[in-house]
Amino acid sequence: MGFADIPGPGLADVEAYNSRNHQYLLEQHEKYGDMVAMNISSMARADRSAPTKRVVFVRQPAMCRKVLTSEEFAKTWDAGDKSSDTVDYVHNLVQPMLGNTVFNKQGEGGAHEGRLQLKPMFNATKQLSPGFAQQIDLALDSWKEGKVDALGACHDLIRQALLFAIAGSAATEADAQTRDAFHDVLDHFISRYQSSGHSAHVSAEDEEMMAVAKEAGMRVVRAWRREGVPQDDDKTMLAVMSKAGNSDDEMAAMLVNTIIAGAEAPGSTLAQLLQELAFNAPLQQALAAEVQTIAGDHGDVLAVNKQLKQVEACVMEGLRFFAPATLVQRQAIVDTTLGGFKIPAGTVVGMCVSAVHRDAKNFANPWTFDPSGRGKLNPFMVKDTNPFMTFSGGQRGCPGRHLGIMMLRLALGKIVQRFELTAQWRRPADHLTGAATSSGGGGGIPKFVEWQVGGIPVQLIRRRPQASVVAKL
Repeated sequence: MGFADIPGPGLADVEAYNSRNHQYLLEQHEKYGDMVAMNISSMARADRSAPTKRVVFVRQPAMCRKVLTSEEFAKTWDAGDKSSDTVDYVHNLVQPMLGNTVFNKQGEGGAHEGRLQLKPMFNATKQLSPGFAQQIDLALDSWKEGKVDALGACHDLIRQALLFAIAGSAATEADAQTRDAFHDVLDHFISRYQSSGHSAHVSAEDEEMMAVAKEAGMRVVRAWRREGVPQDDDKTMLAVMSKAGNSDDEMAAMLVNTIIAGAEAPGSTLAQLLQELAFNAPLQQALAAEVQTIAGDHGDVLAVNKQLKQVEACVMEGLRFFAPATLVQRQAIVDTTLGGFKIPAGTVVGMCVSAVHRDAKNFANPWTFDPSGRGKLNPFMVKDTNPFMTFSGGQRGCPGRHLGIMMLRLALGKIVQRFELTAQWRRPADHLTGAATSSGGGGGIPKFVEWQVGGIPVQLIRRRPQASVVAKL
């Protein structure tokens, strides 16, 4: 069958696509099937006045796997017309990225050389985990009893842990010197993008804020280079990039992009996971009991990390249920076929992770948070059963998946070890709409990202030492 035969709505509903994109794409799949085509000006953000092109969306696992792993498809932002010379508009993150770094360069016929240079860091989970644990503990030391914004707190916690992967033992100093700057930048873009009518084009003010982020990155580099700070750990990002001949300016830009992508996404998932636990007392108690039984009240969660099976299952289900950055896209570089349809070279193919994860053909009871009933979710390939896509897939998938999962496992274990969680309001069950909650929470950012404008409030109650017990999910 030909390209024109792919079912779909014809012209996309611009308002729905821009304001509730996850839900809109899910609706189109439910109506037209696992392969849908529509005419739209840009996958980043539709524009009524701009010329449209025919874009294909797929959610069937085999089709997703082909798009992600086949050499017939290559990576694309599909947002170049909305970017500037120095800043890239990225539609699946709250913030844009600084231009001309490894993350922006797609590579010809495979992963970009700069990505390959960073593999020592992305694969150094064992070596970096003690530093993650230390930074998470430092972050949790500042958490107090009472109402907190879990979204802001979790974003800070993950960013602080990630700084260890970037700057090693300079992480604590780097965090102290850059926290305010990263807060200011994030606050700007949350305010900027919270309206469904926002412009997607990089503005002069956006450029200025990303320059603030770039200067914060330079502070991290300078902290790392300070006398007395070890630089011989060949697994940290700055050590790897320095050895590869990158300038301080290049390293600063790259670490800023790493912090944006590496803290924003898992921070969002962790905060939503904490809220889920706050409304699910039996599950929360089961996790706390597992940690207390295996590690004790003050035991080393890192040392027993592999034994915390319920914590691991909860993290993986959280990444499925609360997948933070949910548009994956590729571009056909040759004429090919997909799902029995001919796909011409140049066609952009998108996969909405939320649509894949909410498909009843892929997951039983997909709208239920159920860590005990999912089986093993594989973060490295899109299987035919339990097709987990939070980290995309293939050699162009998220390179930091190992580190992200480890940070979340350590953070969740340590949080339930220290605190009991309660909550006052939650998002509606159909949280993909981006609509404001009825009890005071802000709506979601109308981009392909799960980020609550009003934060995610939870109540923290410090746990008291207790006798060892065993509970099951």
